[in-house]
Amino acid sequence: MRGTIAEQMASQIAEALEADGITQAEFARRTGVTAKHLNQVLRGKATARYAQLDYWAYVLGRSWAVSLQASTEGSET
Repeated sequence: MRGTIAEQMASQIAEALEADGITQAEFARRTGVTAKHLNQVLRGKATARYAQLDYWAYVLGRSWAVSLQASTEGSET
């Protein structure tokens, strides 16, 4: 999975909505955001704060699993 952490989180939110059969319009209503903003975030056309993405995951009954990996870019071997 590529992209910023926020983009990855938004992608996971979109997958969870689809898996749970929840429309973007319904989820927007539940979370107090506009359907337009939600759609833009999920498509990567707008950004959301981590706190908002975390709240969305909470509303969906999900939690985040984050792992840190050492970067090999720019290191000398």
